[in-house]
Amino acid sequence: MSKYCIKTDYVKAVKKTMRRLGPVTVSNSNIFGEFSIVGLRKYSYSIEVDIEFTGKVLFRMGHNRQFFDSSILQRYNASKIKINRIIKKYLLKEVRMRVNYFDLDMRYYSDIKKITWK
Repeated sequence: MSKYCIKTDYVKAVKKTMRRLGPVTVSNSNIFGEFSIVGLRKYSYSIEVDIEFTGKVLFRMGHNRQFFDSSILQRYNASKIKINRIIKKYLLKEVRMRVNYFDLDMRYYSDIKKITWK
C-alpha cells in the first residue's frame, strides 16, 4: 500500500492558518518554551507535522537532571536522534491539541517528523 499526500483546498488553508496563528507557549515539568507548526502533510490514514521549537528541555546527563537549550547538541556527546525523540514525546500532547482544532487526527509521536530546535 503506497502513501500519497492529499492536497486539497482545506489542507492548504490549514497550513496557512497554522503559520498565522504563531507560536504556542509550553510550560510543564519537562519542557518550557514555545513551538510553532511550520509544515503539515495529510495522508489517507495519518498526518505529518514539522515543528520549530525554541526553549529548554529537561534531560538526564550522567546522574543529574537539568534543563538544556539547543547548545546541548554541540557541547555534549549526545545523540541528536535520541534528543529529538524525547522532545517529540514531550510535545505530543500540545501539538495534538493544536491540530485537533482543525479536525485532524494525530495519534503517535512519530507523526512529528522534523524538529528545528533554536
